Amino acid sequence: MEASLIHSFVTDEQFKAVAAAIVVDLVLGVAAAVYLHTFRLTYLANFARNDVLGKVFPFFVLHSAAIVAGGTNVVIPGLDVGNLSDATFAIVLAALVGSILKSLADFGLPLPAAIGGGAATPVVTAAPQNRVAE
Repeated sequence: MEASLIHSFVTDEQFKAVAAAIVVDLVLGVAAAVYLHTFRLTYLANFARNDVLGKVFPFFVLHSAAIVAGGTNVVIPGLDVGNLSDATFAIVLAALVGSILKSLADFGLPLPAAIGGGAATPVVTAAPQNRVAE
């Protein structure tokens, strides 16, 4: 059953879209880091941990559960494992597209700030005040 589950997963269109986005994100991210002279080998390990294990693995688990469980409701009627898998796919793909857009912005491609271009608005916080014990 494991082999058929893996086969179902890797031949799925959602998986193919995520896999393609990972490849594009990796290539553009490395190229942008080299272009900006900020490339470090640790970035590849971080990418594997954060993007592949942190995003794709949960999607794999939910998608596999959706293949096995079908339309089984999770907690709320109408919210089944397939719906959770589809929502996870959308979130994972959006995160990868955002990273791709950031890499394109690193090359100087003018993008609106809302989709990855420009600098984020900094969050200003008050500096902590040092109090002397009285």
